[in-house]
Amino acid sequence: MSSGSLSVLGDVYNQLAKQGRLFVPARAAREFAKNRNNELGNLIQNLKMRRKVFPCCSRSCETLRAARSIADAKDRREARREGWRRQDDQARRGRQE
Repeated sequence: MSSGSLSVLGDVYNQLAKQGRLFVPARAAREFAKNRNNELGNLIQNLKMRRKVFPCCSRSCETLRAARSIADAKDRREARREGWRRQDDQARRGRQE
């Protein structure tokens, strides 16, 4: 989700809250209150473990750049294939006429 999407989502939630149309089921609120410390602790622990396993998780990471270039190459290859398919279809139609 982009930051623009998140701000729009926040605006919608604020509007619903002001209108009194935003509800949290009582059971969900109780379970959140009961388990929030454990869940937040688990989240923090998982993030720390991932940071150790993947120490280079920034946009400047060579692996991420390579993955993006691979994805770009695949997109370009698919675009070429689609162009060839269109040319083949046009050639077939030309022969049929």
